[in-house]
Amino acid sequence: MKLVGINISKKFSNNTVLDSVSFQVDTGEIFGLFGRNGSGKSTLLKILFGQLEADSGDFFLNQEAYKPYKSFGQQKVAYLPQSNMYPKNLKVRDLIPMMIPEGETQDKVFYAPGIENYTRKWVGSLSEGERTHLGVVLSCHLPHPVLLLDEPFSMTDPLTIQNIKDQIVKVSEYKSIIITDHYYKDVLDITTKSALMQDGKLLEIKDVEDLRAHGYTR
Repeated sequence: MKLVGINISKKFSNNTVLDSVSFQVDTGEIFGLFGRNGSGKSTLLKILFGQLEADSGDFFLNQEAYKPYKSFGQQKVAYLPQSNMYPKNLKVRDLIPMMIPEGETQDKVFYAPGIENYTRKWVGSLSEGERTHLGVVLSCHLPHPVLLLDEPFSMTDPLTIQNIKDQIVKVSEYKSIIITDHYYKDVLDITTKSALMQDGKLLEIKDVEDLRAHGYTR
């Protein structure tokens, strides 16, 4: 699946958050999106998912025009926001079948590294890092060909981060993935290309030195 955005713009009052942003993410690619808080990263993901409407610009999926805001709810783009809102009064072992149909894919979720430690727990009892881990694994196994991950490493320990990275790389073989996170070294470890959101524009990033040169890190 090829996801293309051309000249995407978005303003809030007089604040231009996205200024003619263009990008392309193919199946097998993991696109890392960096930027300071408020730079427009989450806004772009919400537009791609259909939660917000862009002021202007065009989107294409496999060269066919795609209007996320009008296609909201269709199984094309999956989005894991920074705070997932799974029901707290369910056990993880009961939540998984609600999200993933029975079969081989569901088994992959149950037996994903680390998830077996959560299955008997109530969702409400999970730590923030555990909820993030569970959310990433569930999102990775949804049928949507495009996957958007907002802060998937947040509040997680090093071992869990590695499990999450392995999971994302594995499913990227058949998905187009966009990931944004302040754990920039972990993002760069798995991305095939990256960009920095700055002043409403996307700047190409190849390594940590590029991030340093643009003032994102020291």
